[in-house]
Amino acid sequence: NSVWGWESGLQREGCCIVVGWSALLSRVRDFKFKQFLTGLGEWTSEGRVLYRCGMEYSVVTGEGVSMLNNSLWDWESGLQRERCCMVVGWQGQYSMNHRSVRNGAPLRHDIPSLPGELRKSGYLPLLYGYTDTSLDPRVHAADDPALTTYEYVMPGFQEQLEMRSEQSIPWLSHLAAQGYIFKNHDDLYIPVAADGAHPEITDPALYAAKDSDTAFLTNAYLADRATRDTSNWFSHLTYLRPHPPLVAPAPYNTLYDPQKLPLPHRLNSQASEEAVHPFFAPMFDSATPAHFVSGMPDLKPDEDTVQALRAVYLGLASEVDHHIGRVITDLKQAGHYEDTLVIITADHGEMLGDRHAWGKMSVYNAAYHTPLIIRAPQLQAQSGMQVQLQTESVDIAPTILDWIGSDIPNSMDGQSLLPLIKGETPENWRKFTFSELNFGHPLFPTKWQKQLGLSIDECSLSILRNAQFTLVEFAGDLPPLLFDHAKKGELENVAEQANYARNIKTNIINYSFVFDRFF
Repeated sequence: NSVWGWESGLQREGCCIVVGWSALLSRVRDFKFKQFLTGLGEWTSEGRVLYRCGMEYSVVTGEGVSMLNNSLWDWESGLQRERCCMVVGWQGQYSMNHRSVRNGAPLRHDIPSLPGELRKSGYLPLLYGYTDTSLDPRVHAADDPALTTYEYVMPGFQEQLEMRSEQSIPWLSHLAAQGYIFKNHDDLYIPVAADGAHPEITDPALYAAKDSDTAFLTNAYLADRATRDTSNWFSHLTYLRPHPPLVAPAPYNTLYDPQKLPLPHRLNSQASEEAVHPFFAPMFDSATPAHFVSGMPDLKPDEDTVQALRAVYLGLASEVDHHIGRVITDLKQAGHYEDTLVIITADHGEMLGDRHAWGKMSVYNAAYHTPLIIRAPQLQAQSGMQVQLQTESVDIAPTILDWIGSDIPNSMDGQSLLPLIKGETPENWRKFTFSELNFGHPLFPTKWQKQLGLSIDECSLSILRNAQFTLVEFAGDLPPLLFDHAKKGELENVAEQANYARNIKTNIINYSFVFDRFF
């Protein structure tokens, strides 16, 4: 409705805000959170906080439309380091097309992107946070400083607040001005014990909640209200949290009791997990609990450690939730809420001990099944609707362009979600999602390359996922994985069972047909 009104001039011109929860959560479960948290407010029902903790995916929102089967097309783009990348589909392309599959891999300068297309329609895309983009060296001088970092701004965005993980100069300057004492950026992520003793995982951060990176980014956005007094505007807020290193300011560090949290979803032992497929042994060697908290290199992966890290993770998620609530409140107070498209999503999940694993370099659902909540104005009839159809992160850019009445470039692989938001089911909507993971490195061989003897060209996999099956196909000489969600799901690989052989062949044929037809 809003896009039609925008085109005909019968309504106010549309505005858009996209909120990215970095490494947020891949699944959601009811869990009461403290009364003092306002969070998404009327967006959530009965004070439920969004997080992933090894449970079934069950988003309950009050105003937004929840895409319950949203998958990432590529959750490794720029994720070789323990930071994350917020490409989040701004090209609307699968990684096999845009080819920027890791930090430092340049993004072609001539690929249409969301910020570039928005500018064609009169929008100035403002960035609060980061995009982790490596620029195309063919169109920059060799000594251009922009080529020295993988964290540069995606072309088309105007960087309102620099919050790159290896810089964050405005935030560090703010902390220093407030009297915090630290030697470098890494010091900020080490928990601090109140009595100066050896810190525990759940001890608070060096800084207070009012000075956290999440609060600082939100404050910067709110202070720029004048940028939203124009006829149309676009803001992209990229929250690092609850991404590791896992340290939370008080009171979020103790908001959840580790002993009351559900245990991870997993087999009896890590050895049992490794026996499922050759891919998993290198995965365990690539990420351990010690990689997810600073200053504790000897951290043991016992139950107390796992539950404590999960509790801190949830506290950080609640902190982000609180500040998104501030953003929503500001939109309402400024009179923008009823002509603003709000999208909340994330660029990858976290294993958090599920399957005895950590990080996102996994083929399991928890690594790439991410939240996608969209609140479109003048669609109150769809408030709280849950969409079961298959959606992908590549759909976000086409959705935004469709909503403002802009043409969607042919290069974009995604589809507009506006019909789904309106409660419609397009006749030709996809029956499965397609995701990709690159787990190699051309300069610094990964555990997979070393232990499995794979070349860089063989270190990639693709995942087809529909309502019943998840099929994982590897580029290297590795067997496929097949999970039947009508039975034991990801707890059992049925690929080698004779009665499933035809399913694998059929899925591969369908996959080949779709990509031959459309790409």
